[in-house]
Amino acid sequence: MPGYRVGASLLAILAASPLTALAQVAQPSTVDPLVVTASRSGDATPIDLIGASVSVIDDAALQQRQTIVVSDVLRDVPGVAVSRTGAVGGFTEVRIRGAEGNHTLVMIDGIKASDPFFDEYDFGTLIADQAARISIEKRKGNREVTLITGLEHPANDLPKLCTDLKSLLGTGGSVQARTIEIQGDHAAAVETFLRDRGIRVRG
Repeated sequence: MPGYRVGASLLAILAASPLTALAQVAQPSTVDPLVVTASRSGDATPIDLIGASVSVIDDAALQQRQTIVVSDVLRDVPGVAVSRTGAVGGFTEVRIRGAEGNHTLVMIDGIKASDPFFDEYDFGTLIADQAARISIEKRKGNREVTLITGLEHPANDLPKLCTDLKSLLGTGGSVQARTIEIQGDHAAAVETFLRDRGIRVRG
């Protein structure tokens, strides 16, 4: 049954997906990594006592790979095969140890995410919780520029974001190598702009 075939892809999703409840906490907090695996005991088991191979992909691993596309990172997990139709964003299947894609149970924030008709999940649009970074850079002539990075995913329309920011702030700007550059020090206004559009901003 698909419910018992939980593997590395499930662990990767749990590690990479945002924890909504934690995002609502005002004060910064941390939690220990949580691994979910099939068990009939009903009791929590330390990860070092689980009698199975477990792969956990955390934020540090994603940063090291310089990608937020989860399926690309899953290619490096032993026993996991990833097949994609076309470019990034195309239909993507994940198979574990030779099983079919519909044999992989995918849960995001505790909710079964598989398509109810095909009973499998399309990993093509699954990305890790992206977060923008805002920094101020001083250039020649004591000129300041607000830089926005961390939004490299192809789904982000950086030229449109740049145009909207220039219109809002009444200043110039451009997109250079997947980085938005806005003339002047507008860190606070840019952060508000991004948060209003549901984009998380790293401190």
